[in-house]
Amino acid sequence: MNTFRDFARTCAELEAEKSRKGKISILARYLGGLEPEEAAIAALMMVGRTTPERGSNPLSVGWALVREILSSGATQPLMPGLKTIRDIWDSFQKISRISGYGARERKRMVLELSLIHI
Repeated sequence: MNTFRDFARTCAELEAEKSRKGKISILARYLGGLEPEEAAIAALMMVGRTTPERGSNPLSVGWALVREILSSGATQPLMPGLKTIRDIWDSFQKISRISGYGARERKRMVLELSLIHI
């Protein structure tokens, strides 16, 4: 199982690596160890995309909301387990479809649940 923590560690490795060849090696090792669907999701997320199509519904979730959730302590694990890349991707898709009255609070709830166990 490839967890979102593995994804985050790989992103940190990429950030720390200075050489282009080193970055390619890190990406090849990481993406090569994933199933094709997971690799496609990870590649999109690495370039900052949260939905497969450009111009589709944006998340419309800013740092202020993320900071609010993290500082509330709501992300403390309730049960053992770790989120996969697919879990986080699916949560992003749910968030992108939320709109209308009360959307911010509903997005907050989905995001809060997504951050548990990362």
